[in-house]
Amino acid sequence: MSCGNPHATPCTEVLSLLYVYIDEEIDEVHRIEVT
Repeated sequence: MSCGNPHATPCTEVLSLLYVYIDEEIDEVHRIEVT
């Protein structure tokens, strides 16, 4: 979904981080970005 404006983070990167977060394999730096 998009509001029509470009986003700072591509959707593919967000999804990639989300899968890592769900699998609890994410490091603390990226965990802060996700939450």
